[in-house]
Amino acid sequence: MKGTEKLLGKYVNQSINEKGFTMVDALYGFTIFLLIMSLIPLTMNHIIQSSETDKIIAKMEWNIFVQQLKKEVRLSEGIEIANGKLIVRKNQQQISYEKYGSNIRRRVNGTGHEIVLQNVGDVIYEEQRKSMEIRMIDTRDETHTTLITPFINGASQ
Repeated sequence: MKGTEKLLGKYVNQSINEKGFTMVDALYGFTIFLLIMSLIPLTMNHIIQSSETDKIIAKMEWNIFVQQLKKEVRLSEGIEIANGKLIVRKNQQQISYEKYGSNIRRRVNGTGHEIVLQNVGDVIYEEQRKSMEIRMIDTRDETHTTLITPFINGASQ
């Protein structure tokens, strides 16, 4: 037993001499933990607001695209839809709007590369009686639709 007491004594003495985890260390760690946890709601709020901002910006981009296209179609000599492309004839030029990756690009006489709309999943151009319908499904699976009517009679051919 005397040998066991000596072993226990050595063990106890060794653990007393080593540095341990104190109450101050625990409070310091808990303070850092609470600080980090208090920042989580702020970052979540920022993430939620940025996704709403992205939706607003996408809607604005769609509206700008539609207004520019309406102006071009209304001032055109004729429009046609072929192979998923919208072709506008204006001033002896052929202006085409086509899907390119996840964008819609504008080309004049088959040259150029002007991005007019981004984040496009699919775009469908359909001729209706005296107008044209454009239906676009974006990368978020939201559908946007517009109807464009040319001013000049017979422009839609």
